[in-house]
Amino acid sequence: MSQTAPPAMQPWIEYAFRIDGVLAAGGGRGPGPAFCAFASGELVLAHNDEVWRCIGESVDKLRAKGAPVGELLWGFEHAVLCTIQRDDGVWLGVFTVPHMSDESALVLRTRLDAFRQQPFSS
Repeated sequence: MSQTAPPAMQPWIEYAFRIDGVLAAGGGRGPGPAFCAFASGELVLAHNDEVWRCIGESVDKLRAKGAPVGELLWGFEHAVLCTIQRDDGVWLGVFTVPHMSDESALVLRTRLDAFRQQPFSS
């Protein structure tokens, strides 16, 4: 299996995660190349490909060690990172503000669930 992200993944993330309170979103497959689909001006660091590559490597290493990495929340001082990995190795990372509105949180939950079902082509 190729370690590159499926081609349809980036445009879907760009569209699906433009939610109030979401600071950045990106993804990839396994520990290989990763991408930033978008990043707000509030999280400039998220434009850096190395950030996304590190997230992919971390998710992959946790999975290899037996950690339940289907979905993890990572808390930081000014942001929360939600990572989700599918059985095919495709993963998504979404940075949000620490306290989202209820409406935005519900939309985010729906989109995270939809990510698991997306038929990204390889």
